[in-house]
Amino acid sequence: MWIAFLVIPDCNAKTLLSTSLCAQFTLILLMLVSNFGYLLDNRAAGYISALVLYGLVLCLNPLLRWLIQDAVYLPHWVPVYGVLALVLIAANAFAFSRLQII
Repeated sequence: MWIAFLVIPDCNAKTLLSTSLCAQFTLILLMLVSNFGYLLDNRAAGYISALVLYGLVLCLNPLLRWLIQDAVYLPHWVPVYGVLALVLIAANAFAFSRLQII
């Protein structure tokens, strides 16, 4: 992030921080999706579903614009990503609890 301030000195710090946090949460969600496929013993399906999910969000411009818009004090992506993270963490925990480690 500090490199971005050096490269673009007139950029807005709030916008840059929000964008970097959104990118971080996006990567965490994609890792949770691919890990869920790995725990279900189908690594390819996990990678393909993460790729499709990311491509779907990028291709649907109205959805992407809605996620970036600010609500009262937070952008819409914060509660959406929070709920998705909780669901994916619970799914990963369920898949891990069924995993037989011998």
